[in-house]
Amino acid sequence: MDTRQLNDVLKQAIQETNTLEQKDLVRFGKKWYAPVKIRNDIFRKYFGMDAGYTSTYEIVQPYSYKVLKQGKEVTSYFPGSVICKTEIFYKNKFLATGIAEEIRGSSHVNMTSALENAQTSSLGRALTMIGISGNEFASADEMAGVERKEKSNDIANQDAPPSDAGSKVKHKTLISKEDLRQLISAAKHLGDLNKILMNHDTLLEQHKDLNDLFAKEKKRMEEGTPKTIEEDEDWYG
Repeated sequence: MDTRQLNDVLKQAIQETNTLEQKDLVRFGKKWYAPVKIRNDIFRKYFGMDAGYTSTYEIVQPYSYKVLKQGKEVTSYFPGSVICKTEIFYKNKFLATGIAEEIRGSSHVNMTSALENAQTSSLGRALTMIGISGNEFASADEMAGVERKEKSNDIANQDAPPSDAGSKVKHKTLISKEDLRQLISAAKHLGDLNKILMNHDTLLEQHKDLNDLFAKEKKRMEEGTPKTIEEDEDWYG
């Protein structure tokens, strides 16, 4: 397929994407967006296995930082993220690049599959770059990602309330020392600890034993060390 033929086929793929029925779209606000899966299916329909994708990724490690909260310096925590870049090729001819980032723990999906989610979003961006977008530059998957990031406790939005407790013990506006101890012990990943820190930093600072427990759990998770049964028994009494 020469360049002229490639352009003609691409125009057909773009036309089909732009005329998708409403049942195939997802609504965000007042606009309708095409999911990556449907756009990818259309791309494969017209280009077959002569086209290919290559994805590379970067892992942003968790880190803590100091912020002023109500005139007082406190330690906040960024749970880490995944940045993925996907490139589309046709018979070794480069067509487009898409980049996306997902914050770990910012949704149920990102608690376990942030990398996979970022790859899907980056593929959607790449497809958009060659025109297979469905009339809107952003895809349904990207718009869902915007909602996730707005709810996540990252640097740009550290005062937002958590969208999910993420553990067996639920967050409370007012929480006792023992409840907070159990909340820390029940945390499953660094995203859980970040939510605890953002919501109960004052209580943590007031009790050295809780602060020590938090630091111990944070270090254990960063090192990937499993919690022992004895440790659970020690903290729960």
